[in-house]
Amino acid sequence: TAAGITQAQSMAAGLRDVLREAGAVLACSPMKRALRTAQALAEALSAPVLVQPDMFEVGGIYGKRRDDGKGFHEASGFTPKELKSEFAFADTSLLPPEGPWNAGIGKESVADTRARTLRATQWLRSKATHDMVRRHAGGDKSDPRLVVVLHSDLIDLIMKTVLAQATEVDQVPWNQFQVITDNTSVSELLVPVEGADARPTLEYV
Repeated sequence: TAAGITQAQSMAAGLRDVLREAGAVLACSPMKRALRTAQALAEALSAPVLVQPDMFEVGGIYGKRRDDGKGFHEASGFTPKELKSEFAFADTSLLPPEGPWNAGIGKESVADTRARTLRATQWLRSKATHDMVRRHAGGDKSDPRLVVVLHSDLIDLIMKTVLAQATEVDQVPWNQFQVITDNTSVSELLVPVEGADARPTLEYV
């Protein structure tokens, strides 16, 4: 919406200087509404946005309920080519090279969502991701940042997984508390690299 675009542009303007100073890397959900929010950051920083295929909203993209009542019809997301056509700033290197990013997913079950949340969190913790952020920031940056544009329900699940330092689905306190975030709000979460002797820290929501 027009209001959403205005909110995103205001958020990007407020963060531009600190993110430039940190040499921040931008990442995003593959869903349209998140990409439109990320576009404001991409334009403010003149930077690409890495599309992360596990960062889509809880439930995914799906069609109408089937006539027999057993589940929902599938609905397709972008192919990499379609995504690049509409969002030129998008780096699609993590997506499947052919076909829609959500091929065969349909409406997620709770179990599938939780497994995906763990994968997404493992990506955030991985040495490869931390090294990528540091390379992008340059060796002189003491506090490099990864900025991820996400959806509120997934933010809740990822924060629970990170703060619990969970490595298995059954270690996450899925229903014990809830993190609520508003549109274009900013949260800061310290995610230690895998194997590090450090605790995750939630700076603010």
